Amino acid sequence: MSIECNFNPITKEYNPHLHIITNNRKTGEILLEEWLKRGKKKNVNAKAQLLVKVKNNKNCLIEIVKYGSKILTENDLDKKANSGKKVTIYLKALYTIIEAFEGIRLFEHFGFKPMMNPVKVSIPAKIAVDFREFNYDSTKTDWVDISNKERLTGFITDQRIQHILENCIDTELN
Repeated sequence: MSIECNFNPITKEYNPHLHIITNNRKTGEILLEEWLKRGKKKNVNAKAQLLVKVKNNKNCLIEIVKYGSKILTENDLDKKANSGKKVTIYLKALYTIIEAFEGIRLFEHFGFKPMMNPVKVSIPAKIAVDFREFNYDSTKTDWVDISNKERLTGFITDQRIQHILENCIDTELN
């Protein structure tokens, strides 16, 4: 299970919600029924509740644990770029979400038995004697070796992302 929250800048409302994987459909149906019954009618929209079968474990797990707060996703970027809408990061709203989640476990398991005999792997300690020191250089968007100025990853920021980071951050709306 994970908890996530996003922000609607038009209505200025937050949307905290859960992503839950159950071991079978019946459990999911019971959980959904209970959620709708206990939720206040004005706050829980039955049409917004999804119950889908997991077809790809890896993709589903990535979806569950990828974020607690949605800033942007590639799909959002593409939709907004194609619709002509301006992409914006609402910094105060993001801060509000992060602050609200303080002390909250964003990811949690329930109903699963832990391994009875976990496999213990012993990894011998090593003393690092040959190492390099790097500093992060925001102008290069990479870590740079302080002695020879070599970049660590060679990462090049996508131009759309660079544009958003430089021009599309709203610090006023919350």
